[in-house]
Amino acid sequence: MLEKRSICTPKVSVVVPVFNKARIISKVLYSLTNSLRESFELILIDDGSVDASIDAMKSFLSTSSGFDYVLIANSESIYETACDNIGFYFSRGEYLLEIQSDMYINDPGFDLRMIEALNFSSIGTVSGRCGHSWFDLFGKKQKLWSLIRHPGFSKIYLLKTELTVVGLEGALIFKGISNTAVHDGDIFVSDTNNRGPWMIQRKVFFENDGFNSEKFFLGDDEHELNCRLKEKGYKAAYTPVKVHSVANEGSTRIPRSGLNLKIYDYLKNTKLGSIDLRQHLMNIKPSFPKKIL
Repeated sequence: MLEKRSICTPKVSVVVPVFNKARIISKVLYSLTNSLRESFELILIDDGSVDASIDAMKSFLSTSSGFDYVLIANSESIYETACDNIGFYFSRGEYLLEIQSDMYINDPGFDLRMIEALNFSSIGTVSGRCGHSWFDLFGKKQKLWSLIRHPGFSKIYLLKTELTVVGLEGALIFKGISNTAVHDGDIFVSDTNNRGPWMIQRKVFFENDGFNSEKFFLGDDEHELNCRLKEKGYKAAYTPVKVHSVANEGSTRIPRSGLNLKIYDYLKNTKLGSIDLRQHLMNIKPSFPKKIL
């Protein structure tokens, strides 16, 4: 483990799981750290990379200043759910921010907007990528009530939409709905959301046992956590962050081989959390908030 930590506690702990990203990771981290405005620490977890990812991250950290960091290297891949839990365990910040290693963020101050969203009443998690209704996870065209706040206005009001709210590469749109503007600073509230970029208050994460790494290893863990948070009165949120992510650079899509493939196949066959979650969600009825704050 490589680390540099001061006595000052950062406001935000940024966790980035990395697997075979030697070619792009320096540019990803450069765009990320240049867009953050709160004090932060950077926690990097190399998940058994077989390329020069670790060397690339060390090189980036050696030429950077103004923030603390921790670099953890897994000898074998354990995948994103467990990596995130490890990163958050080493964190010190009041807010925990997870960003995947294929995401270029060129959006100065996006962390401030995500923190603002978390400070609204009953918001447990906020995503910079998208928001979902439970039923949207199954591809069903159910109505989704969202809350939206426009920049310059002090109130939030209800907006009735369908399907998923999506933001990618600055193209901030409602999927399935044309001619609908989404603005920087808007906050939408839904049932669940997706990791990367994804934020939660440290207190909320640890009081609710974090991601369930016993049943999940890559995907749907954020939905399962949001499901548990819902039972305690929390809702998820989405606020648009300008992200550029190329599909074939994502850790979930890159080719696997050797030991990494064996571990992936084992986890896929033994961790049935996604199936359990979907069966559970089939019995959840969408909630339609009538009163705000």
